[in-house]
Amino acid sequence: MTAPRVVIIGGGLGGAAAAKKLESTYDVTLIDEKEFFEYLIGSVRFFVDENAITQGTFLHSEYLKRTKLVVGRAETVAPTHVETDSGERIPFDFLIVSSGSSFAGTPKTLEEKRQWYREQYEGIKAADSVLIAGGGPTGVEIAAEIITSYPDKKLTLVHAGERLVPFMNEKASAKAKDFLVKRGATVLLNDKVNLSNTSTREFRTTSGYAITADYTLAATRARFDSAFMRAHFATALNAEGRVKVEPSLLVEGTRNIFAIGDVTALPEAKQGYYLTAHIATVAANLQTLAKNAAATRLKSYKAQTTTAVALVSLGRKDGIMQTPLLTFSGWVPASLKSKTLFLDKARKDFGLAS
Repeated sequence: MTAPRVVIIGGGLGGAAAAKKLESTYDVTLIDEKEFFEYLIGSVRFFVDENAITQGTFLHSEYLKRTKLVVGRAETVAPTHVETDSGERIPFDFLIVSSGSSFAGTPKTLEEKRQWYREQYEGIKAADSVLIAGGGPTGVEIAAEIITSYPDKKLTLVHAGERLVPFMNEKASAKAKDFLVKRGATVLLNDKVNLSNTSTREFRTTSGYAITADYTLAATRARFDSAFMRAHFATALNAEGRVKVEPSLLVEGTRNIFAIGDVTALPEAKQGYYLTAHIATVAANLQTLAKNAAATRLKSYKAQTTTAVALVSLGRKDGIMQTPLLTFSGWVPASLKSKTLFLDKARKDFGLAS
């Protein structure tokens, strides 16, 4: 009996893990704009640790043994196939949309991406002053990596919001700011800065604050891609362009298209650790629908509408943990996340040597 054809759009954490889980049972094709996997949760350390760059980036072909990889961009999703930017038409029995979040201009080859990170590493190492735009978890974690690795560098963090790491509670936000300020960083809230003026190294925020910086980094919100759904499934997109899903994680109005991760309109924080439950739900429902396309008893996923547990790393030796009862910093969140940023676990999960 021929295995059902499963096409996955997006080779980030969700798409990569789904392909790894499903490839032994289904005829899986992964469509990704790049030839490699990048472990974004651990990528904040790439800016200060050159060895971590190699540890956290690797070819899709290193961990996928049976999956067909198509390096390209999904242009259009039709009810039975995906059309790519090269004109290739890829048929499917089931589709998983996991286009996630990415930054414009991401290199397609592994060596290009590693070289980009090496250039950032060298740039930070050589700089006397660093300016970061964006105070979400990525911006805060990179800032903490830099200020703990290079205590003498002058670091400025500019954030448009009222508080840092806004997906966490106010106590966590205050702890993140205090950590940086106590180590000499300047944190500017409710402000923005244009990083395009790199020739003079002089920058001015919208409020008029002047900043001199040798190195700049934009850690603002990444884009998510759902444009390929508009031609045939526009009604399944919300006003923001995120994909609306049923509790089964089937895209609204479909019986063979699922969506997981950042691209979904699920009312929950876009956190990587929710993906395990997303993938388990899809895998169970794939198995049910592959046996009986008319099945109605499907596994349900309950959106995590409140951020019960959250972790933000603050360098290697500190961090912030939010739980339903307590919000605290110190060695516990450091041991859970900050020490390794799960880089070793990620490689193990993908069947690779540490």
